Amino acid sequence: ADNIAPNSYGDTDGIISDTSTDLANQLGDTTEVGFREVGNPAVELTKQIINVTPAASGTSGNFDVTYVFILENTGDVTLDNLRLTDNFASQFGGGFVGIVGAPTIGAGPGAVAPGANAAFDGGTSDANIFNGTSGEIEVGEFIDVTLVVEVDPDSPTVILNPNDELLNQALGGGDDDAGNSVDDFSDDPTNATDNDLNGDGNPDDPTVVAFNAIDLTKQATSTGPASSGTAGNIDVVYTFTVTNNGTSDLTNLSLVDDFAGQFGGNFVAAVPGSVTVTNIDATTPPGANATYAGGATDNLLDGTGLLETGQSYTVTVIVEVDPDADPAALVNGALVNTATTTGDAPDGTTVSDVSDDPTVATDVDPNNDNNPDDPTSLFFSSIGLTKTAGAIVPAASGTAGNFDVTYTFVVTNTGAETLNNLTLVDDFAGQLGGNFIAAIPGSVSVTNIDATTAPGANATYAGGPTDSLIDGTGVIASGESFE
Repeated sequence: ADNIAPNSYGDTDGIISDTSTDLANQLGDTTEVGFREVGNPAVELTKQIINVTPAASGTSGNFDVTYVFILENTGDVTLDNLRLTDNFASQFGGGFVGIVGAPTIGAGPGAVAPGANAAFDGGTSDANIFNGTSGEIEVGEFIDVTLVVEVDPDSPTVILNPNDELLNQALGGGDDDAGNSVDDFSDDPTNATDNDLNGDGNPDDPTVVAFNAIDLTKQATSTGPASSGTAGNIDVVYTFTVTNNGTSDLTNLSLVDDFAGQFGGNFVAAVPGSVTVTNIDATTPPGANATYAGGATDNLLDGTGLLETGQSYTVTVIVEVDPDADPAALVNGALVNTATTTGDAPDGTTVSDVSDDPTVATDVDPNNDNNPDDPTSLFFSSIGLTKTAGAIVPAASGTAGNFDVTYTFVVTNTGAETLNNLTLVDDFAGQLGGNFIAAIPGSVSVTNIDATTAPGANATYAGGPTDSLIDGTGVIASGESFE
């Protein structure tokens, strides 16, 4: 009789058999004995970054990082029940924002893609990318996974290594037919360090992501008569704030503002020696450039400085302008201007940012980096007043030889800023001397032309040097008038 010994898997696949003669009883019976070759299950996992872009969520300062995982069967037996775990939440801390879309799972020609774990959320509550009960990889074949993660590198609770980098490592594996489990920590194939954490002969370098970024804001913080004494000119104080909002140290810092080119003929000069640098928390703030002249290539800084992750410093400069010199350079009645800052990262790249005015809510983003770049606008307030003498008639008082004169005033907002708290003073008493008799009581009237809110008349106006014809209220936007 043939005796077929089943293997440990309950089948006869892979049996090595031999027919022998039992010499003891010479009955011709045969005995078939089965053996399975001992396998060597092994797996290798690699993980690398193929793309970093501004976050699709639109959140300023966030990035979408695209990872590609390759899980390869490097042993000599088939693997199934495939596993892939990556806990971004615990490894990135507050730097982890979330998973962008579902992972994309592919398979080589000799592999069957495992099912995705619908509950995977990057480790906040579930770090398993596969469902753990499906998928198969034949010897030498692979599974590939593409995954996009949104990160916030300047989160207050981000976890960074001593080099200010985000480190991350996954764990992948599977089971052989005997139920033996094999796993491997991921290795970044672009990292030549080749650390071998588990001593399996396969490198296990974590995947490193560093974000080189810098942020610049700019405001016109005050204005006043020009220190040069030139009538009609204005000194404007601009304040810049520079922040390292990436994960890499920045050096060789620069700040360029081409006032001359952007203001045209309205630019008079950068006030000599007016550039100042105030440190907030920079390791080494840059120095001020005492010879800054406001041109296209002039650096407000001396090109030094060390700005580590999250650190900032401020810069101020005083610029003299003549707002009437070059009307063609005005944009909707304002001088509009942006600056640019740069810094060098350890990997040799130079990062830059165009300034944003934080007081402007438009948040234009022409370079699509999720970092707004609203220009800084300097509006000039001005008001126009005309006065005409109308009808001259005998005085209503009845005094022989006296006359009543009707004066008409038209007030117009000729600037770009809305005006309120309106006044109108005419010192008839001082200017007409003894010829002035009186302002006719109750004669002041206000007629609105197109003012947002016309002021009220002052019923007690008496014609003196401090008497306002109107009550100090009213609002007139640019171009609006009342009489």
